[in-house]
Amino acid sequence: HCASPSYDADWYRSGFTGDYFNWIRTIVPKYKDSPAVIWEIMNEPGQSSGGGMTQAEMKNFYHRSAELIKSLAPNQLVSTGALDSYQTWQYGQAGYADVHSSPYIDLVSVHEYEYDYNGNEGVVSRWTQNLAAAASLNKPIFIGEFGAARFSESTSPQRRADVAKSKYDAYLNAGAAGVL
Repeated sequence: HCASPSYDADWYRSGFTGDYFNWIRTIVPKYKDSPAVIWEIMNEPGQSSGGGMTQAEMKNFYHRSAELIKSLAPNQLVSTGALDSYQTWQYGQAGYADVHSSPYIDLVSVHEYEYDYNGNEGVVSRWTQNLAAAASLNKPIFIGEFGAARFSESTSPQRRADVAKSKYDAYLNAGAAGVL
C-alpha cells in the first residue's frame, strides 16, 4: 500500500500528502503508546528519486511528515531516516542541519555503508560534519543503519561480529546517542 506512489522529485514536493499521509494516520496511532518506538519518516528519503529535489523541498517533506507524526504520537521520538550529509540536495553540513531543523524532528539520522564499500571499520568519513550539524541544532545523532559485511559469501560470522562491534564502539565513543 505505502509503496504504490512513485518516489520521484514531484512526490517529495507534494505527492506525499496523499496516500503516504493516510498511511501515517493509519499506522502511528496503533503504536503511539509504545515506549519502544522511534518513528523514522522514511528509509533513506530521496535516495532513489532520481534527483531533482531541492534542500527546501526535502526540508518541507521532513517537517510536514514529522509534524503529522508528532500530532498523532507527541511523546515518541521522530527521525528522518536520512543517509548523511553527502546527499547532494542537502549541500553538506549546513544543508544537513537545515533539513533536520524542524522542531518536530528529535534525532539526526545517519545510515552508512562505508565498510561494505571500502572497509572502513570506524565512523563514516563525514562523521565530524554530521556531528557538528546535529550539535548546531542541539539534537542527538544516531546511526539507524550501518554495513558490517562485504557482499561476499566468504565473510565469516565472526568477522561480521567483529566489524559490527568495532563500528558500535567507534560511534558510541565518537558521540552518537545510539547505534542500530
